[in-house]
Amino acid sequence: MATFVPPKFRKYFEPNLSPHAEVAERAALQWARDMGLVCSADAEERWRNAENGVLAGYVAPLASAEMVTILAQWGGLLFVLDDQYAEGRYTSAEGWRSAILHLHRVMETAKVDPDEDSPAARALADLVGRLYPRVRSAWRRRFAKHAWESFDAATAENAYRSLNRPPGINEFVALRRPASAMLPHLDVTELASGSDLPPEIYDLEALQELILATTDIVAWSNDVASLEKEEACGEKCNFVLVLEHAEGLSREAAIDAVLGRVSERVEQYVETERVVKHLIRREPREIREQVDYVMHGFRSWIGGQEVWHEKAERFRSAAAGGTVEHITPLVFVADPGALAT
Repeated sequence: MATFVPPKFRKYFEPNLSPHAEVAERAALQWARDMGLVCSADAEERWRNAENGVLAGYVAPLASAEMVTILAQWGGLLFVLDDQYAEGRYTSAEGWRSAILHLHRVMETAKVDPDEDSPAARALADLVGRLYPRVRSAWRRRFAKHAWESFDAATAENAYRSLNRPPGINEFVALRRPASAMLPHLDVTELASGSDLPPEIYDLEALQELILATTDIVAWSNDVASLEKEEACGEKCNFVLVLEHAEGLSREAAIDAVLGRVSERVEQYVETERVVKHLIRREPREIREQVDYVMHGFRSWIGGQEVWHEKAERFRSAAAGGTVEHITPLVFVADPGALAT
């Protein structure tokens, strides 16, 4: 296999790294060990290669050490779950759905049923148990909805893997948003502002469009960075592969097309940001400052993930295809027979 060459992304927004990134990196790794997410040398190497503290430090450069650490832990958990269905035992739609059902209950209660214990459930319960007491009920509901949609989107992705073809372009765009896990990521990043946004502000149509633009920019950029790894694992829901199939493009042309669409979304993002600032101009100063902070977080995601994609080792070592034996199952399976489906 050819040596992985990290893509060179256009720098849209200046990235800044939190001074707490290194501390968050160490704390998140120890937390992963304590939760049982990292239980072998190979698993620890994978965790380290993701540089979760660095990513958290780039996407929340102004946040407290506590929030950068929580973001590093949350991101690390999502990467672990991604490996479970992409390279582990849960490569069928039915197998993955069976494996994650108990996580839905954890998000609702912040507790683990002893009969459904798993490292993933313990880690999720620990995180939401620290986040839920500090937020409004509306934030808890939307975070639980976004997180569950993110987990469950892999069911549809695995279905396309079974069909051995990518989805159509419109299907892909709609599926990639929850599958990217950016919506729950942005929910957590929002809390770095000191609190969750009032529902009437969060629900502004222009702010929702800004959230979707940020999601698309980060997710599509990730598809370019992770292409080699995902293709080796047999995944089909990658924008490069989708455009190759739908428009008959070469690999180079498809990558250029994805990056071109990213640029278009950035232009739309900048224009929508102006709209949001205009809409909130008469809100109390504390609301305007909080929204500005949240939008700074969006820009930090866009600028920071570009640097992280170029530096992190997570996408360097693609599997040769099939199940990677050293990926230890970390979720509870209510129906073990579903794994063979």
